[in-house]
Amino acid sequence: MADTQLGIVLRPTNFNEVIGQDDTVQAMRGWIDKGQIPRAVMLVGPPGTGKTTLAKILARGAQGWEFPTDIEPEIIEMNAADSTGIDDMRDLIQDTQSFPMVGKLRVIILDEAHMLSKAAQNCLLKPFEEANSATLWVICTTETSKIIPALVTRCQRFDLKRLTKKNIHELLVRAATYTGTADFAQFEEIAIRENLNQPRPLLNAFGNFANGVPAAEAINAQLNTFGVDAFEIAKNTVYGSWDKDGQVWGKPAKSVQSLLKEMEDIFKRKKKASQADDVTEAETEEELANPKDDAVSRPEFARTVRAILGGLLKAEILKGNTKAVRSINLLVHSVPTNPFDAPLEYPALTGVLFRINMTMRGQEYK
Repeated sequence: MADTQLGIVLRPTNFNEVIGQDDTVQAMRGWIDKGQIPRAVMLVGPPGTGKTTLAKILARGAQGWEFPTDIEPEIIEMNAADSTGIDDMRDLIQDTQSFPMVGKLRVIILDEAHMLSKAAQNCLLKPFEEANSATLWVICTTETSKIIPALVTRCQRFDLKRLTKKNIHELLVRAATYTGTADFAQFEEIAIRENLNQPRPLLNAFGNFANGVPAAEAINAQLNTFGVDAFEIAKNTVYGSWDKDGQVWGKPAKSVQSLLKEMEDIFKRKKKASQADDVTEAETEEELANPKDDAVSRPEFARTVRAILGGLLKAEILKGNTKAVRSINLLVHSVPTNPFDAPLEYPALTGVLFRINMTMRGQEYK
């Protein structure tokens, strides 16, 4: 039986094994070649894109290419979500006043750095600009908007990329070789279609697939999460900010209103393409596979709608509107938990979208 935790087993241990982050790897190699390691690095990206992995690879590389492979450098890894206060940071800074016992540099990796309080972040400003320090700070975050600008500007920042189709294939070949899986074409097709393009969840899904779990089920198990993007949607919904553009992973994100309109247009176009009588089969297939539609998969639609409905539910609970709460609960149950097991048909999709749009316009729940 193959190992299901491939995200751990196949985790890169050196720059040569990293897939899809060529620019970042090239820059880090350049630092090591020249012996010019910055004292503060920021790695930004969604969960599972390899921030901590790259941080650990850099931690070893920062000691120099000649550093023995059988010796571990001095690395302090801290989850900022567990140590958010200024006292925690002061204690950590105190530990950096001496030279490391092993290697040239002590490396401190701060995961979930956006969870630090502003006071704790301010405490890090001086250590981050000490050019001759024996400590390299690497902070990993999913939300740069929660990190004070003064700290961001003191770091060499890298925004990690999601995997391209080529990257996904390369990673799956590696996973298939490790697990002895001969045929993974269907898994790859679904992973690309549903935008499962982060190394860790992709590998973990493949581990389950290699152990006999159907490809669609293995992939959907990794997709069916309530991430930061869904949280932003729900939050804007709670406060009635339907037309407010936001930020997800530090990049512009569409408003709830725009997102719903885009989804509705795509589903209408796909429905029209599938029912047209005067087009060839090839033209229909081309329209259904339109690359412009990649951003809205069935699971993504389901997650987004559940996020919106969750926001509506919270808002009406706060208002004490029991009639609305009952109506929203019915809407919640109309969106399948597993879109692969219960395909979302066009009438159901547009029905949900219509009722949400009615709510956005302040009309009564039906």
